[in-house]
Amino acid sequence: MNSTAGLQEPPDALVSSVRYDPALLDVPKNSLTDPPSTPSPYLLLSYHHERLATAAEAFGWTSAEECLRGESGAAMMRKEMDRAVKEWEESGKGEKDVPSKLRLLVNVEGKLTVEVAPTPPLLVPNMFNNALATPTTLQTLAAAPNSTFSFVSVHLDPIPTPASPLTAYKTTSRDHYLASRLRVGHGKGYTSPHEVLLFNRSHEAMECSISNVAFWREGGWVTPREEAGGLRGVMRRWLIEQGRWKEGTVKRGDVVKGEWVLLSNGLKGCFVGRIKE
Repeated sequence: MNSTAGLQEPPDALVSSVRYDPALLDVPKNSLTDPPSTPSPYLLLSYHHERLATAAEAFGWTSAEECLRGESGAAMMRKEMDRAVKEWEESGKGEKDVPSKLRLLVNVEGKLTVEVAPTPPLLVPNMFNNALATPTTLQTLAAAPNSTFSFVSVHLDPIPTPASPLTAYKTTSRDHYLASRLRVGHGKGYTSPHEVLLFNRSHEAMECSISNVAFWREGGWVTPREEAGGLRGVMRRWLIEQGRWKEGTVKRGDVVKGEWVLLSNGLKGCFVGRIKE
């Protein structure tokens, strides 16, 4: 099925942002998703490959789908990523074995481009284990004397964002996210460390501008269902498959100021947020 039907301007490219971090080589949880070339320095690599291939199919990009298909597509992607990291380190722009962000772009013809940029170091186990926390745990950490506990402030977008293929799949078409951030005062671009929570026209929570989101409901973490229109993120997928998150419906009226939430993306893993009071 061609999801670009009805879109005034199809995207220039499909996108996936991958964390390269040699510390991931020592994390068995990461290796579970990358057979048979385990361990892997790329966060959830096979999920990134599958997401791009699925998006190519959904948009009806036949050539891109062919290039990404199966083990040969995964091997091609890994080869290009390894090459990009090596060139980045040898150029002097990045230090050897230091974390970096790889932005993968696939155009309609199937050409893969890999852009490399620096990214801050993180405690790698926390990228997976933060999902084990409860709001009580998070509140205790935040209230501890001399606490260095950090979290992302999440603002609520006052205007709905229409669900579309451009919200369900990550692409270069990101005007809806930029508009949402601008509406809550985060300025142009993504320099602000704060987040914004998007809602669809049915007032269901969808996702945040650069991360998926989960709310503590009835004793567990609930992330908006795919049908709400939000991005099908790789870390979100891992958390659901591991039983740490489950899908559900969260309405605007049910979101409470000051409540703790969990956020996730393919660069930072799972991390903590709090709804702006």
